Amino acid sequence: MQKIMFATITDNDFAIGTFVMLSSLLEKNELFNYEFVVFYDELSEKNKRFLTKAYKRITYKQVDKCDYDNIDKSNVVPNLHKAYYSLEVFNLDCDKVIYLDSDLLIVKGIMELVTFDQGIYAVKLSKDKYNVGVMIICKDVLSVWDRDKIIKQNPVGEKTADEAIINKMFKINELPKKYNRTKNSIKKNGKKDARIIHYTGKKPWQELEKKHEFPQNLWWRSYSKHFAKGENVGLKYRNIEGFNMYLNPNDNGISKTLLSKGKRELCFMWLLRKEASGVAYDVGGNIGYTTLSLASRCKKVIAFEPDKRSRKLLVKNIEANNFGNVEVHKEAVSDHCFEDSIYLANKPNLTSMLKTNGKMKKVQCITLDTIAKFADSPTFIKMDIEGAEIAVIKGAKKILENENVKLLIEVHPKFYSKTNDFAETLNDLIEMGYKFKYVISAKGGSETVEKRGYAPLKSFKNYDRKIYGNINPSYAIPWATEIPKNGKKILRAILLEK
Repeated sequence: MQKIMFATITDNDFAIGTFVMLSSLLEKNELFNYEFVVFYDELSEKNKRFLTKAYKRITYKQVDKCDYDNIDKSNVVPNLHKAYYSLEVFNLDCDKVIYLDSDLLIVKGIMELVTFDQGIYAVKLSKDKYNVGVMIICKDVLSVWDRDKIIKQNPVGEKTADEAIINKMFKINELPKKYNRTKNSIKKNGKKDARIIHYTGKKPWQELEKKHEFPQNLWWRSYSKHFAKGENVGLKYRNIEGFNMYLNPNDNGISKTLLSKGKRELCFMWLLRKEASGVAYDVGGNIGYTTLSLASRCKKVIAFEPDKRSRKLLVKNIEANNFGNVEVHKEAVSDHCFEDSIYLANKPNLTSMLKTNGKMKKVQCITLDTIAKFADSPTFIKMDIEGAEIAVIKGAKKILENENVKLLIEVHPKFYSKTNDFAETLNDLIEMGYKFKYVISAKGGSETVEKRGYAPLKSFKNYDRKIYGNINPSYAIPWATEIPKNGKKILRAILLEK
């Protein structure tokens, strides 16, 4: 049985590229189970652990720089001595080695590469030049040539690196171009039959300003998907209402609901998608369920999430959907810009700035008026922040007085009191010219609303919450802020507009 190995070279700067190359290789080649040799000269233990999360069967081999002392220094590309290190693969003890550069993205299956025999294979660039970023080296070559023999011979006269040496020393067999399509070729002609994309020149992680351009966006999409997988073993990857989302089945909050039902808060989300536009502030972004919908229809989204557990998923989910119009802030939004406490709930979506039984954590606070000094003012603000909406609205007084901002707020009457008076806040908004454009009834609250003569504008089958329009403040304010004697709140959420 043939002993086949795969190999690459990397360092601390290229570890991220190696991770994406390995992850995409495994994704597109489910039966891949070969030893993968990673050559390096400088690679931290942290980056080794990072790469091993992508693939367990990695063997790390450190390059001894002294082995390259005999290379004619005039031939070496300035500052790129590492460009010779792919010659290390000629020292591997195997029958065949498939060499893959660290700046590749595998987009289709490539396991047929292990079937090639005799000689060296690479993709032809021109009459006498082959790109050795993808290279197959068979036993007949490995049994004759090793690194030291090649270095000693070094037949190349111009400043170059290993590719020119291999081109000069060996008769290379031509691989189909689909196994090494450069990014410029892909940009010009599309993906077409490409099985491997080669990001020659500047790498995707070196030009962040182009991360949303084709074909760099393909690399970043793979990075987002697999980085989250590598960093958080156990996450589930799902398509939720048209968006890619990483969900944590071990938390008891939004992730669990989305994994079991694929959706939540039907009325709230219907209003959000109907009314949001322009610049949106998502106060309480959680893991991104609302943020993604806002990003798909708004010019700009600024999301706030102080709970690190949720914020990590929020960022991953934004990246997984390739949204470039979202900023994520770790501050808690309040009526001041000092340090304050949040209380971490067992269900992360219930974390609150109001004292609960959760673990206390100190966080930096910010006001929306402060944010608006340095960013676009909002045209839409969504709040789901477990009773802290009074402080948030106080800290947005200038915005709300001077702008016509739509406010979509989930209400939490159990947190309201004489010192945290949401009725007073709503009356202040009424004085500014705001009206209750819509309200959403809570479970069991529709009967109370309809007794006052309001008919539902929108409802969903087998869903007990409903949407009502143009509610008189004399009804809407107590419905939103008080809990009746039966202990069941009347409204779930409100949408206000001038």
